[in-house]
Amino acid sequence: MEIIEKKENPLMGRDELKLDLESVKNPSFDEVAKIIAEKMSKDEESIVVDLIKANFGSSTFRVHAKVYHSKEHKARFEPKKKEKKSKETPQKEEKKK
Repeated sequence: MEIIEKKENPLMGRDELKLDLESVKNPSFDEVAKIIAEKMSKDEESIVVDLIKANFGSSTFRVHAKVYHSKEHKARFEPKKKEKKSKETPQKEEKKK
């Protein structure tokens, strides 16, 4: 893993990284977050991977990631993920009756 660019963003409490990563297969977002956490000595939960881009025929991947200084900073600035809806909701069943 080679860090290409590192920007410090003190207003949002994070570091914005662009890095090159060598891998045999396409790494998942979770795998990349784990690698960055080990390299930067941070918690995996405070890392957000935005982009994993590969060049055709190459084993090098360009990664854009944000490393937050704390979980509170991440909670403040990152959008919350929506929960998946269950297939059957009780409200629809009640309307059918």
